[in-house]
Amino acid sequence: CTGLKGCSFEAVVLNRGSQPVHGVTFASVDVLAATSSSSSTSPVQVHIDEPGAEARVPLRAGQKLLFRGRWKVHAPFEVAPQVELSYLLHDNLRCCARLRLPLTVARLMRPAKVNGDDFLELWHSPEFAEAEVAFICPARRAFLDSGGLFLLAKCLELGGALRPLQGVDEQPQGTVLAGTYPHVHGGMGSETDVLVRAEFGAPRDDPGACRVAVRSTSYLVSRGLAHAILDMLSDCAGLPAVAA
Repeated sequence: CTGLKGCSFEAVVLNRGSQPVHGVTFASVDVLAATSSSSSTSPVQVHIDEPGAEARVPLRAGQKLLFRGRWKVHAPFEVAPQVELSYLLHDNLRCCARLRLPLTVARLMRPAKVNGDDFLELWHSPEFAEAEVAFICPARRAFLDSGGLFLLAKCLELGGALRPLQGVDEQPQGTVLAGTYPHVHGGMGSETDVLVRAEFGAPRDDPGACRVAVRSTSYLVSRGLAHAILDMLSDCAGLPAVAA
């Protein structure tokens, strides 16, 4: 992977049935998450390479077919790119399935070098408050078991995309984290600080609920990261149309 410039990936299709299938295709789906209401360009472009000659013969039981592709990010996004797997059964009945690629804005982020005082100053600034995205969701069972709070704190780091800040949140079950999201404008690079505050057991002392607030100077970045955190934290289908 090379950040915003893109990343290559591979997908293996395995026939686990007892009958051969044919006409296997693996194609990108243009799911628009426009950067503005007037834009019709997808912020993430996915290209799937043409498969070799092996894709033109039936895929027998137990056989595999390899597809290669790559993605490139042009702007912040909230909806993960999708691909469609399609194939024909032995009776020529077509089957299709849509899959989400494991790509979120967190994949492009890195930990922010801010301290507690910097966090609080940015958090309460009007620019960050205006672009806040917040939601309340039921947490997965794994976070409710013994040691779940520690597990939640580690998972909120999203694989190192966010850095936890100790001693900032006064709530004993609260966690604050900070990261940066890179932008590219005409070859020039810039970064947006992104702040996260999660409170377990809120609101109304519900032990199974978690409230998460994401703030930055970009509403699209805030919303994209909120989606990534929600996918990790809960089984909910997605953010409401307008998260507040």
